[in-house]
Amino acid sequence: MLKRVHGEPVVLEYERIISHTSGESNDEALACMPASWQAGQGMMPDRLGMAQTDFVALIDFHFPGLKVDSLDQPGREAGQSRSDVYYDVLKLLQNYCWTTGPAAARVKTLWQ
Repeated sequence: MLKRVHGEPVVLEYERIISHTSGESNDEALACMPASWQAGQGMMPDRLGMAQTDFVALIDFHFPGLKVDSLDQPGREAGQSRSDVYYDVLKLLQNYCWTTGPAAARVKTLWQ
């Protein structure tokens, strides 16, 4: 998914994020989004367009132990013009989401 050129900041950030993976099927895709912020790439807004509490719950579920404050966010707040992206991410996560456990149930409700 992520173009890997050894030593590039985006690759190092991706590897740092994915080292906390919970093993969910969409962890790799999700890790690419905030990793791309490190290189000034991508168009996703801060917190992937979510409320802070929802974003923290998402990161905690997919990357236990990763401190949300350590993610280099792009400084783009979500606006009405980004609602199309929000719904694309929502659809992606719903199609490849978690299936079991109390944490899964809690986080899954973020998308319903």
